[in-house]
Amino acid sequence: MRGHAGLRYAWDEVETLAVVDDNHLPYLCIPKSTGTPCAAEAIDAFIVALPEKVYYPADAVDRLAPALLKLGPAIGLSPGNDIIIRYFISTGSSYRHFAREHASEFDPKLLQYIMTLPYAQFVWVVEFSTEEQWANERVEARAVIDATASLREPMPLWLFHSRDGALIFDRKKVG
Repeated sequence: MRGHAGLRYAWDEVETLAVVDDNHLPYLCIPKSTGTPCAAEAIDAFIVALPEKVYYPADAVDRLAPALLKLGPAIGLSPGNDIIIRYFISTGSSYRHFAREHASEFDPKLLQYIMTLPYAQFVWVVEFSTEEQWANERVEARAVIDATASLREPMPLWLFHSRDGALIFDRKKVG
Protein backbone atom coordinates (compact mmCIF):
# COMPACT_ATOMS: atom_id res chain seq x y z
CA MET A 1 0.00 0.00 0.00
CA ARG A 2 1.27 3.43 -0.85
CA GLY A 3 3.22 4.95 2.02
CA HIS A 4 1.97 2.66 4.79
CA ALA A 5 4.50 0.01 5.76
CA GLY A 6 2.90 -3.29 6.60
CA LEU A 7 -0.61 -2.36 5.43
CA ARG A 8 -2.06 -3.99 2.34
CA TYR A 9 -5.33 -3.91 0.47
CA ALA A 10 -7.37 -6.97 -0.41
CA TRP A 11 -6.19 -6.39 -4.01
CA ASP A 12 -2.72 -7.52 -2.91
CA GLU A 13 -4.18 -10.95 -2.12
CA VAL A 14 -5.91 -11.38 -5.49
CA GLU A 15 -4.48 -13.89 -7.99
CA THR A 16 -7.16 -13.73 -10.69
CA LEU A 17 -9.89 -11.28 -11.60
CA ALA A 18 -13.29 -12.10 -13.09
CA VAL A 19 -14.10 -9.65 -15.88
CA VAL A 20 -16.90 -9.17 -18.38
CA ASP A 21 -15.66 -9.46 -21.96
CA ASP A 22 -18.07 -9.46 -24.90
CA ASN A 23 -15.88 -12.07 -26.59
CA HIS A 24 -16.00 -14.48 -23.63
CA LEU A 25 -19.51 -14.38 -22.21
CA PRO A 26 -20.48 -14.29 -19.48
CA TYR A 27 -17.19 -13.93 -17.58
CA LEU A 28 -13.50 -14.42 -18.11
CA CYS A 29 -10.91 -14.97 -15.37
CA ILE A 30 -7.69 -13.13 -16.07
CA PRO A 31 -4.47 -13.44 -14.05
CA LYS A 32 -3.39 -10.51 -11.93
CA SER A 33 0.21 -10.54 -13.14
CA THR A 34 1.43 -9.83 -16.64
CA GLY A 35 2.77 -12.48 -18.97
CA THR A 36 -0.49 -13.18 -20.79
CA PRO A 37 -2.25 -11.10 -23.47
CA CYS A 38 -4.64 -9.75 -20.84
CA ALA A 39 -3.67 -9.25 -17.20
CA ALA A 40 -5.34 -7.30 -14.41
CA GLU A 41 -2.19 -5.28 -13.68
CA ALA A 42 -2.28 -3.99 -17.28
CA ILE A 43 -5.65 -2.30 -16.68
CA ASP A 44 -5.17 1.44 -16.24
CA ALA A 45 -8.77 2.37 -15.44
CA PHE A 46 -12.27 0.97 -15.41
CA ILE A 47 -15.77 2.29 -14.90
CA VAL A 48 -18.00 1.22 -12.05
CA ALA A 49 -21.60 2.36 -12.15
CA LEU A 50 -22.57 3.55 -8.67
CA PRO A 51 -26.02 4.53 -7.48
CA GLU A 52 -26.72 8.19 -8.21
CA LYS A 53 -26.92 9.09 -4.50
CA VAL A 54 -23.34 8.00 -3.78
CA TYR A 55 -21.28 11.16 -3.36
CA TYR A 56 -18.39 9.95 -1.19
CA PRO A 57 -15.94 8.50 -3.73
CA ALA A 58 -13.84 5.36 -3.45
CA ASP A 59 -10.57 7.32 -3.54
CA ALA A 60 -11.68 9.19 -0.39
CA VAL A 61 -12.38 5.83 1.29
CA ASP A 62 -8.95 4.72 0.06
CA ARG A 63 -7.38 7.64 1.95
CA LEU A 64 -9.62 7.39 5.03
CA ALA A 65 -9.22 3.65 5.64
CA PRO A 66 -5.57 3.66 6.82
CA ALA A 67 -6.20 6.83 8.85
CA LEU A 68 -8.91 4.99 10.79
CA LEU A 69 -6.24 2.75 12.28
CA LYS A 70 -5.24 5.72 14.46
CA LEU A 71 -8.61 5.26 16.19
CA GLY A 72 -7.92 1.53 16.59
CA PRO A 73 -6.79 1.63 20.24
CA ALA A 74 -10.14 3.22 21.19
CA ILE A 75 -11.97 0.07 20.05
CA GLY A 76 -9.37 -2.47 21.19
CA LEU A 77 -7.79 -2.89 17.76
CA SER A 78 -4.16 -3.77 18.35
CA PRO A 79 -1.65 -2.08 16.09
CA GLY A 80 -0.18 -4.61 13.72
CA ASN A 81 2.03 -4.74 10.70
CA ASP A 82 0.08 -7.28 8.73
CA ILE A 83 -3.27 -5.50 8.33
CA ILE A 84 -5.24 -6.14 5.15
CA ILE A 85 -7.86 -3.54 4.22
CA ARG A 86 -10.90 -4.33 2.10
CA TYR A 87 -13.71 -1.93 1.31
CA PHE A 88 -16.92 -2.18 -0.65
CA ILE A 89 -20.20 -0.35 -1.09
CA SER A 90 -23.45 -1.70 0.29
CA THR A 91 -26.85 -0.53 1.41
CA GLY A 92 -27.56 0.26 5.04
CA SER A 93 -30.30 -2.37 5.04
CA SER A 94 -27.92 -5.01 3.64
CA TYR A 95 -25.43 -4.23 6.40
CA ARG A 96 -28.18 -4.67 9.00
CA HIS A 97 -29.21 -7.95 7.34
CA PHE A 98 -25.57 -9.12 7.48
CA ALA A 99 -25.38 -8.25 11.19
CA ARG A 100 -28.63 -10.13 11.92
CA GLU A 101 -27.41 -13.20 9.99
CA HIS A 102 -24.08 -13.13 11.90
CA ALA A 103 -25.45 -12.03 15.27
CA SER A 104 -23.18 -14.44 17.17
CA GLU A 105 -20.16 -12.46 15.93
CA PHE A 106 -21.44 -9.19 17.45
CA ASP A 107 -21.82 -8.03 21.02
CA PRO A 108 -25.59 -7.83 21.75
CA LYS A 109 -25.35 -4.11 22.64
CA LEU A 110 -23.45 -3.37 19.41
CA LEU A 111 -26.00 -5.38 17.43
CA GLN A 112 -28.76 -3.24 18.95
CA TYR A 113 -26.95 -0.06 17.83
CA ILE A 114 -26.45 -1.47 14.33
CA MET A 115 -30.18 -2.23 14.08
CA THR A 116 -31.25 1.22 15.31
CA LEU A 117 -28.68 3.59 13.77
CA PRO A 118 -30.29 5.74 11.07
CA TYR A 119 -27.99 4.69 8.22
CA ALA A 120 -27.98 6.36 4.85
CA GLN A 121 -29.30 4.33 1.95
CA PHE A 122 -25.74 3.56 0.81
CA VAL A 123 -22.67 2.93 2.96
CA TRP A 124 -19.05 2.04 2.44
CA VAL A 125 -17.95 -0.88 4.62
CA VAL A 126 -14.23 -1.02 5.41
CA GLU A 127 -12.90 -4.27 6.87
CA PHE A 128 -9.57 -4.73 8.63
CA SER A 129 -8.05 -8.21 8.99
CA THR A 130 -4.72 -9.66 9.97
CA GLU A 131 -3.09 -12.01 7.49
CA GLU A 132 -4.19 -15.01 9.58
CA GLN A 133 -7.77 -13.71 9.85
CA TRP A 134 -7.87 -13.08 6.09
CA ALA A 135 -6.85 -16.67 5.43
CA ASN A 136 -9.69 -17.82 7.74
CA GLU A 137 -12.24 -15.35 6.29
CA ARG A 138 -12.41 -13.39 9.55
CA VAL A 139 -12.45 -9.65 10.21
CA GLU A 140 -10.79 -7.83 13.11
CA ALA A 141 -12.68 -4.54 12.76
CA ARG A 142 -15.19 -2.77 10.51
CA ALA A 143 -15.97 0.84 9.73
CA VAL A 144 -19.25 1.98 8.21
CA ILE A 145 -18.98 5.21 6.23
CA ASP A 146 -21.82 7.31 4.84
CA ALA A 147 -21.54 6.89 1.05
CA THR A 148 -24.03 9.74 0.56
CA ALA A 149 -21.81 12.18 2.49
CA SER A 150 -20.13 15.13 0.87
CA LEU A 151 -16.35 15.30 0.60
CA ARG A 152 -16.61 18.46 2.68
CA GLU A 153 -17.77 16.52 5.72
CA PRO A 154 -14.86 16.06 8.14
CA MET A 155 -16.05 12.74 9.59
CA PRO A 156 -18.44 10.72 7.40
CA LEU A 157 -18.41 7.75 9.79
CA TRP A 158 -21.43 6.01 11.27
CA LEU A 159 -19.62 3.28 13.14
CA PHE A 160 -16.15 1.83 13.76
CA HIS A 161 -16.11 -1.41 15.72
CA SER A 162 -14.14 -4.50 16.65
CA ARG A 163 -15.07 -7.45 18.83
CA ASP A 164 -13.90 -5.51 21.90
CA GLY A 165 -15.28 -2.01 21.39
CA ALA A 166 -17.02 0.47 19.16
CA LEU A 167 -17.14 4.14 18.28
CA ILE A 168 -20.59 5.27 17.24
CA PHE A 169 -20.97 8.62 15.47
CA ASP A 170 -24.13 10.72 15.57
CA ARG A 171 -24.57 11.67 11.91
CA LYS A 172 -27.63 13.80 12.72
CA LYS A 173 -25.34 16.42 14.25
CA VAL A 174 -22.87 16.60 11.35
CA GLY A 175 -22.82 19.80 9.34
